[in-house]
Amino acid sequence: MRKRYVGMGAGVAILAVALLLSSGIAQGQRHYPLIPGTPIGACRIDVDFNQVVDSRQAVRAFIATGSTSPVILGTLNDCGWAISSFLCGPRDFNGQHGILVTIYMEVVDETFGCGVTLYQEGAQYYAAPILYTGN
Repeated sequence: MRKRYVGMGAGVAILAVALLLSSGIAQGQRHYPLIPGTPIGACRIDVDFNQVVDSRQAVRAFIATGSTSPVILGTLNDCGWAISSFLCGPRDFNGQHGILVTIYMEVVDETFGCGVTLYQEGAQYYAAPILYTGN
């Protein structure tokens, strides 16, 4: 009787593996329905030496957006500089709402340039970056 249950269990296991292989799931070929993408309003901003602070160890760029939302996504594009850290946060500066981008690195010289892709919930526009001199 015991052999019979073992044989049935093995048969069920083999059938399950065969079904998985034939469906493509076990081979990493799962197909998902295509969902149209919705533009989220992200923007590429180029920061350069004009936004470098006096210590020459950080970039502090303010980008006016017209939004105060703390929901912000930021990514550095490939820029060829050794970056220590990258931070984004909502700020008010010179009477405008926007994003403060801070990039820390060892030393920055006049040839510095880097692209940043930004998104802020509720942004109405993305202005050119300016040096942030606030706290």
